[in-house]
Amino acid sequence: MMTLSIVGRLGADAVLGDANGTPVLNMSVACDGWDPKAREKSTTWVRVAFFGTRAERQQQAAEQAK
Repeated sequence: MMTLSIVGRLGADAVLGDANGTPVLNMSVACDGWDPKAREKSTTWVRVAFFGTRAERQQQAAEQAK
């Protein structure tokens, strides 16, 4: 299994949906960085999806973070 850590801000409210009876949580995360060539801040948007019980737990965490 590969692990990826994304650190940033939620771009909008997380949306909990359903796919064939499995909970699916979709959200966008804004990650700030520095572009040395342009000498300015840059923002990279990352779309994230969680499935199953992890989706339900992450939705609760996202609601608490508001």
